[in-house]
Amino acid sequence: MAVATSAAAQVPGAPIGVSGQVNPNNSVTLSWAAPNGGAPVTNYAVDAGTTTGSSNLAANVLVGNVLTVTGPPLPTGSYFVRVKAVGQFGAGPVSTEVMFTIGAVAVPGPPTNLVASVSGTTLSLTWGAPASGGLPLGYLIDAGTGPGGSNIAAGVNVGNILGAAAGVPVGQYFIRVRAVNLLGAGLPSNEVVAQVGSTGPPGVPTNLDFTVLGGAVQLRWNAPATGGTPTGYNVEVGSDIGASNYGVVAVGNVTSVTNPNAPAGTYFVRVRATNAFGPSAPSNERIITSTPNSCVGAFVATLTWDTGSVTGTPYQSDIDLHVREPGNHVYFGNRLGTTLELDVDNTRAFGPENICTRTAPANGTYEVYVVAYSGNQWPSNARVTVRTNVGTPGEAFRVITRTFTTFNQGLAQNVATVTFPGGVITETSGTRSPLAPEDLIQFDLPKAPTTPKQ
Repeated sequence: MAVATSAAAQVPGAPIGVSGQVNPNNSVTLSWAAPNGGAPVTNYAVDAGTTTGSSNLAANVLVGNVLTVTGPPLPTGSYFVRVKAVGQFGAGPVSTEVMFTIGAVAVPGPPTNLVASVSGTTLSLTWGAPASGGLPLGYLIDAGTGPGGSNIAAGVNVGNILGAAAGVPVGQYFIRVRAVNLLGAGLPSNEVVAQVGSTGPPGVPTNLDFTVLGGAVQLRWNAPATGGTPTGYNVEVGSDIGASNYGVVAVGNVTSVTNPNAPAGTYFVRVRATNAFGPSAPSNERIITSTPNSCVGAFVATLTWDTGSVTGTPYQSDIDLHVREPGNHVYFGNRLGTTLELDVDNTRAFGPENICTRTAPANGTYEVYVVAYSGNQWPSNARVTVRTNVGTPGEAFRVITRTFTTFNQGLAQNVATVTFPGGVITETSGTRSPLAPEDLIQFDLPKAPTTPKQ
C-alpha cells in the first residue's frame, strides 16, 4: 500500500550549530552538525554575503556530504554565512547565520547620496552604501534644528538598511547618516534639510464660537488659514477683556472642546494656535456665561449678552428676556406665569437671564423676544439659547443672536417661537411694535446702573 508524504517531509531539516573559525592565513573553517530531522542528507550548500541575509559571494554552493569545510584565504572584510542540507528532493531550510571578520577592518566611509522627502508629517530618508572603508553593519541617523546639530536625534541606529521613514512633529530638520561596524562609526554623509509643515508660528484661529447648555460649555473654532501648521491649541480664560488669570489650557490639536461642568460665572475666552515656532496671536474673544444652576424642563430660554459692567466699572447694558406663554407674559415685572418662571434676572452685565417651565407646558405657542432695557454700552449682542425636552431623547436646542445698536426706543426683537405639543423651535425675526404696555419703558441716556428689578 502506498503511503503519501508531504513536501516538507521530503527535504532535510536545517543544519545546527554552524560556526566559523578564522585561520592564520585568513581562510575560514566552517563547521556544523547534521539536522535533527527531515529526509536523509546527500549534500550541503553554502550561502555567503557581505551583508546579513545576502548571497552576493556564494549562492547554493555545494560542498559535499560533510560537516566541515575550509575555504581559500579571503580578502579583508566582514562575511555572513548560512548552510542548507540537501536531499533527494531538494534543499531544506537555512541554518542560523554566522558572521566573521577577516583582517583589520576599517570603519566605513561616509554613506552616499542622502535624500529626504516629506509627505504630510512623514519624513522619509534614503541613502547609498559607503564607497570606501570597511563594510557597514548598520547606520546611525543624526538630526538637529540647525546645521550639524544632533539635538533631535544623536546616533539613532536604524539597522543595516538604506532607508527609513517615520512620523515627526512639524519643524525644520538638518539630517545626516553615518555607517557603523565593529570598529565604530565613520564620517557623516551629506547633510539634508527637511521641512515638515510650514515654517513659523501659526496664523490666528478664526470664528471662535460657543454653545452653553446649563453648565456644559462647548468651544469651537476654525484652524488658521495662514502661517505654520498648528500642532495644538491653548484656550485662555480670564475674568476681564484679554485676561487669562483663570488659566491657559492646552487642549491638543483639535478645533472643538467641551467642559461639561463649568462653574457658574462669566468668562472671557480666546484661543491661540501653537507649534514648534511658538504661539499665534489670539482669536476673537468671546464672553461666555455658564448657568449650571438654572432650572431646566420641557422649555428653557437663557439670555446672555457681551457688554456691561466689567470689574465693577459703572458702565452697563441691561437686556431683558421675555416669553409669552399661552395666556400669560413672563419677564422681570411678572416672574411667575402659568407654566413658566423667570428664575434668574441680571441687570448689569452679560447675563444670564433664564426662563423655564415649572409645570408641564400648555399646548400652544410660546413667543421668545428680547428688549434692550437700558444702558450706555452699544452695540451689544444678545445671545438666546432655546432648549426643549431637556434630558429626553427628543432634546433640541437653537442658539440665536440679536444685535442692539442702542436702546430699543420701545421696540423689542423677536427671537423664536416654541410650539407644544412637541416643543418645535422656530426662529423668528423682526421687531414687536407696538409693544404691550408693560414693555413700554421710559429711557434716560446715559442711564446709571439700576437697582435690581423686583
